[in-house]
Amino acid sequence: MTVDEIMTANPAVVTPNDDLTAVAGIMRDRDVGIVPVVTDRRSMKLAGVITDRDIVLRRLAEGIFTDGTAEDVMTRGDLAVAYLSDEVHEVLALMREAQVRRIPVVDELDRLVGIVAQADVARYLGPDEPAEIERLLEALSEPPMERVGRG
Repeated sequence: MTVDEIMTANPAVVTPNDDLTAVAGIMRDRDVGIVPVVTDRRSMKLAGVITDRDIVLRRLAEGIFTDGTAEDVMTRGDLAVAYLSDEVHEVLALMREAQVRRIPVVDELDRLVGIVAQADVARYLGPDEPAEIERLLEALSEPPMERVGRG
Protein backbone atom coordinates (compact mmCIF):
# COMPACT_ATOMS: atom_id res chain seq x y z
CA MET A 1 0.00 0.00 0.00
CA THR A 2 1.30 3.47 -0.89
CA VAL A 3 0.92 6.82 0.85
CA ASP A 4 -1.50 8.17 -1.73
CA GLU A 5 -4.00 5.51 -0.62
CA ILE A 6 -4.13 6.65 3.01
CA MET A 7 -3.23 10.36 3.06
CA THR A 8 -5.54 13.31 3.47
CA ALA A 9 -5.41 15.01 0.08
CA ASN A 10 -5.41 18.76 -0.52
CA PRO A 11 -4.98 19.95 3.07
CA ALA A 12 -5.66 23.55 4.02
CA VAL A 13 -2.49 25.60 3.69
CA VAL A 14 -1.14 28.99 4.66
CA THR A 15 1.68 31.16 3.33
CA PRO A 16 4.51 32.60 5.45
CA ASN A 17 2.80 36.01 5.58
CA ASP A 18 -0.56 34.70 6.79
CA ASP A 19 -1.65 35.78 10.24
CA LEU A 20 -1.35 33.30 13.12
CA THR A 21 -5.00 33.92 13.97
CA ALA A 22 -5.91 32.51 10.55
CA VAL A 23 -3.63 29.49 11.16
CA ALA A 24 -5.27 28.82 14.53
CA GLY A 25 -8.70 29.22 12.92
CA ILE A 26 -7.86 26.56 10.32
CA MET A 27 -6.71 24.23 13.11
CA ARG A 28 -9.92 24.81 15.02
CA ASP A 29 -12.30 24.62 12.06
CA ARG A 30 -10.69 21.52 10.53
CA ASP A 31 -9.81 19.86 13.84
CA VAL A 32 -6.17 19.44 12.85
CA GLY A 33 -2.91 19.95 14.71
CA ILE A 34 -0.76 20.82 11.69
CA VAL A 35 -1.03 23.25 8.80
CA PRO A 36 1.47 23.15 5.93
CA VAL A 37 3.09 26.44 4.91
CA VAL A 38 3.58 26.88 1.15
CA THR A 39 5.57 29.58 -0.59
CA ASP A 40 2.41 30.52 -2.49
CA ARG A 41 -0.90 28.85 -3.25
CA ARG A 42 -0.20 28.54 -6.97
CA SER A 43 3.07 26.65 -6.78
CA MET A 44 2.17 24.74 -3.58
CA LYS A 45 5.91 24.41 -2.83
CA LEU A 46 6.32 23.34 0.78
CA ALA A 47 8.10 26.00 2.86
CA GLY A 48 7.43 24.49 6.28
CA VAL A 49 4.74 23.41 8.71
CA ILE A 50 3.05 24.87 11.77
CA THR A 51 1.76 22.68 14.56
CA ASP A 52 -0.38 23.70 17.48
CA ARG A 53 2.68 22.96 19.61
CA ASP A 54 4.78 25.42 17.55
CA ILE A 55 2.33 28.21 18.35
CA VAL A 56 2.35 27.41 22.04
CA LEU A 57 6.12 26.99 22.42
CA ARG A 58 7.30 29.74 20.09
CA ARG A 59 4.76 32.41 21.00
CA LEU A 60 2.64 31.82 24.06
CA ALA A 61 5.35 30.23 26.22
CA GLU A 62 7.55 33.22 25.39
CA GLY A 63 4.84 35.59 26.63
CA ILE A 64 4.04 36.84 23.13
CA PHE A 65 0.28 37.19 22.89
CA THR A 66 0.06 39.61 19.97
CA ASP A 67 -0.60 38.46 16.47
CA GLY A 68 2.25 37.28 14.34
CA THR A 69 2.68 35.53 11.03
CA ALA A 70 3.11 31.93 10.04
CA GLU A 71 6.76 32.65 9.34
CA ASP A 72 7.27 33.62 13.00
CA VAL A 73 6.58 30.10 14.28
CA MET A 74 6.82 27.68 11.37
CA THR A 75 9.21 24.77 11.32
CA ARG A 76 11.29 24.93 8.17
CA GLY A 77 14.43 23.46 6.77
CA ASP A 78 15.05 19.75 6.65
CA LEU A 79 11.44 18.57 7.00
CA ALA A 80 10.50 14.93 6.87
CA VAL A 81 8.36 14.50 3.75
CA ALA A 82 6.76 11.54 2.05
CA TYR A 83 6.22 11.04 -1.65
CA LEU A 84 3.03 9.76 -3.23
CA SER A 85 4.65 6.48 -4.27
CA ASP A 86 6.27 5.75 -0.89
CA GLU A 87 5.17 2.55 0.75
CA VAL A 88 3.30 2.97 4.03
CA HIS A 89 6.05 1.04 5.82
CA GLU A 90 8.61 3.58 4.57
CA VAL A 91 6.53 6.41 6.01
CA LEU A 92 6.13 4.52 9.26
CA ALA A 93 9.93 4.23 9.52
CA LEU A 94 10.31 7.93 8.67
CA MET A 95 7.84 8.89 11.41
CA ARG A 96 9.79 6.82 13.93
CA GLU A 97 13.14 8.22 12.83
CA ALA A 98 11.99 11.87 12.76
CA GLN A 99 9.76 11.34 15.81
CA VAL A 100 6.81 13.10 14.20
CA ARG A 101 3.14 12.20 14.09
CA ARG A 102 2.31 13.85 10.76
CA ILE A 103 4.25 14.14 7.53
CA PRO A 104 3.52 16.32 4.48
CA VAL A 105 3.20 14.45 1.21
CA VAL A 106 4.66 15.94 -1.96
CA ASP A 107 4.56 14.95 -5.60
CA GLU A 108 7.50 14.41 -7.96
CA LEU A 109 7.79 18.21 -8.39
CA ASP A 110 7.88 18.72 -4.60
CA ARG A 111 4.41 20.30 -4.54
CA LEU A 112 2.33 19.67 -1.46
CA VAL A 113 -0.48 17.23 -2.21
CA GLY A 114 -1.44 15.84 1.19
CA ILE A 115 -0.67 14.93 4.77
CA VAL A 116 -0.28 11.48 6.27
CA ALA A 117 -0.84 11.18 10.00
CA GLN A 118 -0.07 8.57 12.60
CA ALA A 119 -3.81 7.89 12.77
CA ASP A 120 -3.91 7.18 9.01
CA VAL A 121 -1.11 4.65 9.34
CA ALA A 122 -2.69 3.05 12.40
CA ARG A 123 -6.08 2.79 10.71
CA TYR A 124 -4.66 0.93 7.71
CA LEU A 125 -1.88 -1.12 9.28
CA GLY A 126 -3.15 -1.58 12.82
CA PRO A 127 -5.54 -4.47 12.28
CA ASP A 128 -2.90 -6.53 10.44
CA GLU A 129 0.30 -5.22 12.01
CA PRO A 130 -0.34 -4.03 15.57
CA ALA A 131 3.32 -4.53 16.54
CA GLU A 132 4.37 -1.93 13.93
CA ILE A 133 1.96 0.61 15.37
CA GLU A 134 3.14 -0.18 18.89
CA ARG A 135 6.77 0.50 17.85
CA LEU A 136 5.73 3.82 16.30
CA LEU A 137 3.89 4.88 19.45
CA GLU A 138 6.87 3.89 21.60
CA ALA A 139 9.24 5.94 19.44
CA LEU A 140 6.95 8.96 19.49
CA SER A 141 6.45 8.72 23.23
CA GLU A 142 10.13 8.47 24.12
CA PRO A 143 11.23 11.34 26.38
CA PRO A 144 13.63 13.80 24.72
CA MET A 145 16.51 12.95 27.08
CA GLU A 146 16.47 9.32 25.91
CA ARG A 147 16.82 10.47 22.30
CA VAL A 148 20.07 12.34 22.94
CA GLY A 149 23.19 10.61 21.67
CA ARG A 150 21.40 8.00 19.61
CA GLY A 151 22.86 7.34 16.19
